[in-house]
Amino acid sequence: MDVMKLEFDTYLPVLVVSGYSSMIWTERFKGAGEFEMVTPDILKMRNLIPEGSLITLLETNEVMIVETYDIKKDDDGNVSAVIKGRSFDTILEDRVWYSKEPSGKFRYPGQVIGGYTRDEAIFAWIWNVISNSYLSSSGDILVHSTPNSIVGVLPNVSLSDATYSTGGRFTYFFETGEIYSRLTKFLAGNRFGIRGVRPNDEPTTLISFGKFGDIIRNTGAVTNDMRLELYQGYDRSINQSSRDRVIFSYDAGDIDNPKYLISNKNFANIIILSSTRDTRTYYGSGDNDIRGLDRREKFIDMGDFGFEGTTWETITQSAYNDLMDDRGAEELADRKKTVFMEFTVSPNAKHVYGVDYFLGDRVTVNAEYDFQERMYVTEYIRTEDESGDFGYPSLKANL
Repeated sequence: MDVMKLEFDTYLPVLVVSGYSSMIWTERFKGAGEFEMVTPDILKMRNLIPEGSLITLLETNEVMIVETYDIKKDDDGNVSAVIKGRSFDTILEDRVWYSKEPSGKFRYPGQVIGGYTRDEAIFAWIWNVISNSYLSSSGDILVHSTPNSIVGVLPNVSLSDATYSTGGRFTYFFETGEIYSRLTKFLAGNRFGIRGVRPNDEPTTLISFGKFGDIIRNTGAVTNDMRLELYQGYDRSINQSSRDRVIFSYDAGDIDNPKYLISNKNFANIIILSSTRDTRTYYGSGDNDIRGLDRREKFIDMGDFGFEGTTWETITQSAYNDLMDDRGAEELADRKKTVFMEFTVSPNAKHVYGVDYFLGDRVTVNAEYDFQERMYVTEYIRTEDESGDFGYPSLKANL
């Protein structure tokens, strides 16, 4: 792997990072990616990439943030540092969703009240905490962590859209507070991923918003900005015929060192949500007449969800049901049966990551023990040590 440090503001590579003994770089479709680098040359590395530095690889456009140095001495007196960090999208842990002005498509305390598809709602959520420079004095929307200020804007960071299927328009409720943990649940429930992409020459669709919440798309744009990109995977399994199928077969020698985990310990197929306004049962797209041992319910106490202190939010029952169903979908996504598989792709495998399949895609795996499953590519892991460079995917049946 070729590790590169990026310059702040321009996000362009400024130097190649050397002097480490091993490296693990993990990109994820669901949740934050992370890296772990081990170095014996602590002072050199801290001068090159101190905490807060941005790094990337020549092999990928994704960006990660250096966060910690864990310095230790072993029994032989050798000192080394384990440097760790996470993907660029975790900057959203440092931003708060807060709406003060009840104008346009946004209402106190941060409710997107309708007219947006799922991807547009996500863009609105993020754009308002990293890009919104409008001022409320002119009647514009304002949802900054510091009201009446633009200090939350990230210079030279844009939003881009790499989605293809977003569904209908709905009502959403995003609670005031730190957005990243809630955002990742919403992404998983709707099968979206988000990633930080360094500047490159690839055309994209840039996203911004007008003064009153109208979405603006600039399709085919090439930008010098760092991008937070919303994306989806494609179905490349044997269950479809619109694109080339990707099949990993144990018998064909595609799979080395497989590990399997299959469990229904935390599985649920029905979510019962209860607030002080209403109780609602969410079935997702499943059977609403599940009985006996097949019925697995989970209860979610939503408290005063949608309540504004002394009066109920002026929202119809139908719209309120949509809000509760949105929460139910997130909870159900966290309670699926666990089917997890990790393996090393053989160097002789027919299909190549980054060419034939990508993060978020669904592929077919034919493995041992009559194991055939359509699985999501949830991670891609690159490693480097004295034995060489390797890369392999992690796959799960559910997100």
